[in-house]
Amino acid sequence: MGATAPFYPRLGDLARDTTRDGRIGVVVALPQSGTTTYHLRSARGGDEWSAPADGTTLEPVPAALTHVTAPPRDVVYDHRTEQGVMPVKVRYEDGGPRR
Repeated sequence: MGATAPFYPRLGDLARDTTRDGRIGVVVALPQSGTTTYHLRSARGGDEWSAPADGTTLEPVPAALTHVTAPPRDVVYDHRTEQGVMPVKVRYEDGGPRR
């Protein structure tokens, strides 16, 4: 099994800390010159904790899906796959669209 790339979150990102049993926190401070850790805090408040600046113990937390909308187009029949095809736009909690 190969190693995954480290995750370098930005200020305000949600991150899962694998060394803390998958605890999820908001990044409240970034590593800076002379420091070796990120600082995280639960979104519900509480104590801060730190994670190494190399990003190896942190994982991104995907934004939750909020809704899916279909543009005002007709469904197209794909003869090759023998099924209908309809483009949709997916929206996530962070406001980002993905097609």
